[in-house]
This record gives sequence, C-alpha cells and structure tokens, in this order.
Amino acid sequence: MNRVGCLLLRCGSTRRSDYYGKIEQASRGRHDGQPFTHIARRRTKCLDCGQLRVDRSYENRPEE
Repeated sequence: MNRVGCLLLRCGSTRRSDYYGKIEQASRGRHDGQPFTHIARRRTKCLDCGQLRVDRSYENRPEE
C-alpha cells in the first residue's frame, strides 16, 4: 500500500486516524509497472493538523 503524508505538504505527518468509508473498484491495469485488479480508496484524517485525505492503493488480487 502507498503511504503518504498530508497532501499538499500541509504538515508532513504520517499519523492518521482509522480508515473509514472504504471504496473499492474493480479495474485492471498497471501502476508504476505493477499489475493491479482493484483500486481501493480509504478516507482518513491527519492526527496532527486535522486535514482530511483519501489514501489510494492499487491491489493485485487473485482471481476467485
């Protein structure tokens, strides 16, 4: 999973609240040269400055 600090470099912290409002989308493609089958978006909030953000990850799940 991609780990990022506050977007727009507001404070640079990586401390965050628990994820909520997870959205998953089935989509095939390549990200940074790696194949993926799903895009996951998770909402969270910076514990230091309070900025809301959406963390996105590209997941390659086995076929069921």
